[in-house]
Amino acid sequence: MAIPHILGLPMELIYLIFQEFSPKEVVPFAQTSQTALALSLSIVDLGEVFKWACEDNNEQAMNFVLPSILHAMEKDPGMVFDALANACRCRKVKAVQLLIKAGVPVELPRGLSRYSLGPRFYNTPLGCAMRDPDPEVLDLLLDLGVNISTAVIHYSDPLAPYIPNPAPLHHAVMHGFIQLVRILLARGVDANQHDRFHRSMLSLAADYGHVEIVKLLLSRGADVQSTDYKGRAALSYATDRGYLAIVHLLLDAGAQINAADKNGCTPLMRAVLKNHDGLVRQLVQRGADIHMENKRGRTALSLAASPNLAQIVQYLASRGADANHVSRSGRSPMCYAEERKRKEAIKALEAAGCRRTRCWRWRGRHQEHLWNCNSDADDAN
Repeated sequence: MAIPHILGLPMELIYLIFQEFSPKEVVPFAQTSQTALALSLSIVDLGEVFKWACEDNNEQAMNFVLPSILHAMEKDPGMVFDALANACRCRKVKAVQLLIKAGVPVELPRGLSRYSLGPRFYNTPLGCAMRDPDPEVLDLLLDLGVNISTAVIHYSDPLAPYIPNPAPLHHAVMHGFIQLVRILLARGVDANQHDRFHRSMLSLAADYGHVEIVKLLLSRGADVQSTDYKGRAALSYATDRGYLAIVHLLLDAGAQINAADKNGCTPLMRAVLKNHDGLVRQLVQRGADIHMENKRGRTALSLAASPNLAQIVQYLASRGADANHVSRSGRSPMCYAEERKRKEAIKALEAAGCRRTRCWRWRGRHQEHLWNCNSDADDAN
């Protein structure tokens, strides 16, 4: 956008504003001809000038440009919207106050959408304030009457997962905006609220690995036993991701180490399935039951045999896990290892004393014979 509104500024201020521009860009401003000045200014975006003033902490230039920005609000609301975002990002409290009091919207202006704004959408005023570790600007926006519910659409990352109508605390926890979490909790938001999947904020923080937010929620009374519609608690998400620090925080807060979800999967089984070797050892040392079964009758050792996790197989067997345990489908850990030709797991199971037995698997309506082994019945025959 051309900026004829800056034509009335003194030449000294023009030099000040554009002092970091190249000489070729500055020379035309030395001309006294208003035409030459207008031609030079027509290639400069007013929003970029204000952005430079904010980033350079140039209060004088910023204050002189502000009236021109406000004057351009009706013609280009998107540019003014960006100016407020830049003021928030650079923590220019006075500029933020002036822009908002002058009527600059914190929400998306009419006629603009997240799609028309493109990448700029992720640098909106609330988005910038929420990403700032200093809560000063965010507190200011809230004190000036900004509806915190509008914050839910200001994602910080274009690749962030789409969640329809998330609560503000949900959004803040998901993106790790710890200052926003603190502000929301201080303003009375319930730390135990759930999303549409009945997943608690503590589970969400554990899933995304935000250690400090987990600590904050626990200090505000978040329920470590709360489960979602799948029966998964925060500990289940932390073990699935392999976040050892969060696992210890949750266990110290009283999380049940053997709590199973609706499929019977325990935190130990989650750690095994994701091959978190160190976490498996820590869970066992803290009392995880290695003999528990999921709904299919499979133990942690059985689950480790299928993906060829030989080290975990050896460790669980050394801790007393039954290497000959049979699942509800009648298959032992050796069956799963042999079916997938997991040589390392087979060696580990043999070293643990696992017996080879007759094993079958279903192929459609028919059973397929895998192998004849040296079972006790075969030896008797």
